[in-house]
Amino acid sequence: MIFENRACKIEIGKKGEFSFSPGFHIYVGSALGPGGLKRLQRHIKLSRNRDRNPKWHVDYLHLNPAFRLVSAIYAFTSERFECALASRIGGNSVSGFGCTDCKCNSHLFL
Repeated sequence: MIFENRACKIEIGKKGEFSFSPGFHIYVGSALGPGGLKRLQRHIKLSRNRDRNPKWHVDYLHLNPAFRLVSAIYAFTSERFECALASRIGGNSVSGFGCTDCKCNSHLFL
């Protein structure tokens, strides 16, 4: 997912407060397992309606008025390649964001 945002600080659950510079952020995730693309649909609706409590780190971005979901890019696959993609994006990242279930440094990039 690609977000455009203003400068802000957001409390991300138990992870604490994160400061975000203005610009664009790219979040890498997967929709494998039960629910499939329904998870992506949930993210899109949450960004539009802001009517649910956060479940994942990225939900805090959807709920914050400083962030705007610009685009969602997806591919149909049965392989979990979110970590491989995250490792190839490069550049600056938000350390510890969206990667509590893997060994990546981050799944959110500037």
